[in-house]
Amino acid sequence: MVVLDGHHFFKFVEANLERFSNSPTIMNLINLKRVAMTCCKCERKQKLEIAVHAFDTMGERINEEEKDLIKELNDNQSVKVTRGDLQILEI
Repeated sequence: MVVLDGHHFFKFVEANLERFSNSPTIMNLINLKRVAMTCCKCERKQKLEIAVHAFDTMGERINEEEKDLIKELNDNQSVKVTRGDLQILEI
C-alpha cells in the first residue's frame, strides 16, 4: 500500500498534472491551492482554509475514474491519502 500525506499527494498530482487534466475533483484542489498561495497575505489564511476543507472532503467527491487513475499511477497498488491522523481517501 502506498500512503501519501497531503504534501506528498500534491507533489504526486503536480508531477502527473497532465494525466489529471480531466479530473474535476483533483483539478479543483490544485486550483484552490494555487489561488491560496498567490493571494495577498490578508486573504491567504481564508483561502488556505477553503483548500484544506476541499482536501479533507475529497474522498466524498472523487469519482471512480479519478480513483482508478490514482491507483494506476501508483503501479496499481492500494493507495491511502492522509492528513495527519485523518484518513482522506483509501483506494
